[in-house]
Amino acid sequence: MLETLQRFFARPESRLDAQRLLNNLSPDGQAYAKHLVMSGPMANKTASKACGFTEERLEKAAGELEASLMSLRG
Repeated sequence: MLETLQRFFARPESRLDAQRLLNNLSPDGQAYAKHLVMSGPMANKTASKACGFTEERLEKAAGELEASLMSLRG
């Protein structure tokens, strides 16, 4: 997911779409996306602690982000 986010933000023609995607995520999805970009990928248990989430809540936020990224890919 991190690579996909980075690719979308690196290309000027997709940067606006990527920003809209992030703005339309739930607060948990936004927090997870920010954590992913700032800290990089890590195990769910570690990431959930860093975000202050349960693992279940993190998995839901990650799923939301992944589904949104898939919609950008077309």
